[in-house]
Amino acid sequence: SQDVRHLSYKVITSLEREECGFNYMAGDVAVITPENSPVSVQRFISQLPKSIQEMADLPLEIKPRHSSLCNKITPWPSSVTILQKCAGINCLPEREDLRLLSAFCSNEDHALKLIEMSEPSLNSDLYVDYILREKRTFVDVFHDFDSLASNESSKLSLTIEFLLAILPPLIPRHFSIASAPYTNQKKDSNSTNSFDIDLCVAIVSGTTPLKRKYEGVCSNYLARQTPFVDDSRDLQINGNKPYSSSSSSSVRLWIRPGSFEKLPLDFVENSNIYQQPVMCIGAGTGVAPLRGLLHEREYRRHSQSGLDLISDPNPLGENDQNNKNENFPDNILVFGCRKKMKDFLYKDEWAGFYNNCNNNNGIIKNQQSNLKLITAFSQDQKHKEYVQHKLKTSSEIDVVNHLINRNGAIYIAGGAKMARAVKEEITELLSKQHFSGNEAQAKLFLRKLNRKGLFRVEAW
Repeated sequence: SQDVRHLSYKVITSLEREECGFNYMAGDVAVITPENSPVSVQRFISQLPKSIQEMADLPLEIKPRHSSLCNKITPWPSSVTILQKCAGINCLPEREDLRLLSAFCSNEDHALKLIEMSEPSLNSDLYVDYILREKRTFVDVFHDFDSLASNESSKLSLTIEFLLAILPPLIPRHFSIASAPYTNQKKDSNSTNSFDIDLCVAIVSGTTPLKRKYEGVCSNYLARQTPFVDDSRDLQINGNKPYSSSSSSSVRLWIRPGSFEKLPLDFVENSNIYQQPVMCIGAGTGVAPLRGLLHEREYRRHSQSGLDLISDPNPLGENDQNNKNENFPDNILVFGCRKKMKDFLYKDEWAGFYNNCNNNNGIIKNQQSNLKLITAFSQDQKHKEYVQHKLKTSSEIDVVNHLINRNGAIYIAGGAKMARAVKEEITELLSKQHFSGNEAQAKLFLRKLNRKGLFRVEAW
């Protein structure tokens, strides 16, 4: 099973809450700038020409070409800092990068091999086999083509200027926030310029066809942060204790709007039942933004009932039989993963949310909060069963009725392949059951819902 972690961070901002309004909205995205591991940076530096190695720890002055930018350039203390915080040394080189590097090889065979891999017309499989299938990074290329570190017989000398011009930037990574702004704040917090967010992060690691190990840059960067267990939030994910950033660990991030910014939040008059039901469909870590959306709706429902849940460590576990609406639940979550026992994210949390469980048919209904959970565990039986199959086979959900008669919203999150399959299944159901087989009309209908914010997809 994949190593998936629930990470909690306290975000410090320079603005007071009164100035910036909402800290974030349910469904927003945290954009994190990672750092290369110190091990990979030192390995990379050890493979560079001695002239660069000798200046690795010396202050580095970067002069912009345009004088107007002089005051906007961040000063970096050394080459090591740039390679750790800014340069994509663990990125896979493009073909053009290999051609550029060939000019600095002192070994002619090395230069020819790099040129050969850079030319699609010569041998397209060579680049695919060497770089893509084996996930070789700039660090690996400099190791395999060690003549790049020697300037003895090459026409050009590899300098720090050339190196930084060739290396790609370290790209920020996007993570859907797995919490809601109201439910994730502590009541006794006196800070006016900080707030908490939760992330659900899959730690990327594996082996290539030739048994070479590889790791994801950002997920492993987050995994290296010093964790501590916050006993006030007894939450588990995939059987693991929660992780949180300690005071000695920090990450650089900013928040941007996600795909689900128009979440329906209006209630039926004199009721705590939502006017528009929401169906969330996700697999794996795609449950992260959906968890935030459901937390937001449930918090507002209980607030509508006059309950103060900020001080409650499990706000979705309150028992209120008056909110029961069994025939028409206004929150539905269709969640899929490989194996129930190993990959069921937030398994313990879900169990705490619901009063009435029926594990035989994979359906859990929360009578108190009108939330129904339908699960699809793809590898727990002989035939593969995915979330898109549940949309067609489950008697507990009716996609067409949800969209047409109840004016409901559907939000999809997860891998691109899954999201595409779910969208195709919804299109087919609409086409056959409502538009007399006219697929074009079904697609047009979904586009209109998308513009209203009632049909949104967040896929990666």
